[in-house]
Amino acid sequence: MLQNVKLSEGHPAIELDKLIFSYDNAATEVLNIPQWQLQQTDKCFVFGQSGAGKSTLMNLLTGVLKPTSGQIKVFGQALNAMSSRQRDRFRAQHIGVVFQQFNLIPYLTVAENIRLASWFAGKGDSHDTLDKRLINLFDALQLPTNLLQRPSRELSVGQQQRVAIVRALINQPELLVVDEPTSALDSYARDSFMKLLMTLCSEQQSTLLFVSHDLSLQSYFDVRLNLADINQAGGAQQ
Repeated sequence: MLQNVKLSEGHPAIELDKLIFSYDNAATEVLNIPQWQLQQTDKCFVFGQSGAGKSTLMNLLTGVLKPTSGQIKVFGQALNAMSSRQRDRFRAQHIGVVFQQFNLIPYLTVAENIRLASWFAGKGDSHDTLDKRLINLFDALQLPTNLLQRPSRELSVGQQQRVAIVRALINQPELLVVDEPTSALDSYARDSFMKLLMTLCSEQQSTLLFVSHDLSLQSYFDVRLNLADINQAGGAQQ
């Protein structure tokens, strides 16, 4: 098992330097970002046209993809210098991810989905500590605890969304990456979710990177990034 990676203090949450990414080393660049930084505890709204490279950037920042060239640092740690296994461990320990489709395992119970994320992180939290944190997050997100033993496939879309947030926050990540989580929600549920998300990130002092096409949400954020403003690539795609 890989050892836990300790984060460096005093660094930006995210640092990109001469970042270039092409799929399969193709000549057409998807991303070409000379430089960009996001400071710790900032909440950043990322937007751009379909095909601008937003999902690609999210996959690079979470270590799913590796850049063709250049450097990606998350809290001072260079993801580009890590092996695939090291990036997986780093993501599990320090980054919470909420996908557009939530990606819950349908045949596992809600509790099993959440505890699996803790197991992958390998932080060694006791069952009591983990259960207390889980219950606190359920309370904050207005989820009844009787859902814990239900298979995730039986939940409503709104419940799945909140469970996905609990799973992403259970390891108290320094960075939370959220990709289009409100697309299936009505306006009331969306606004309720956004307020809860902002409160939880502030309480846990998590840096937030939030990707969405819904420009009406940008008022919740102190940093707004149009990806086209920093991406010099001519062939951006998802």
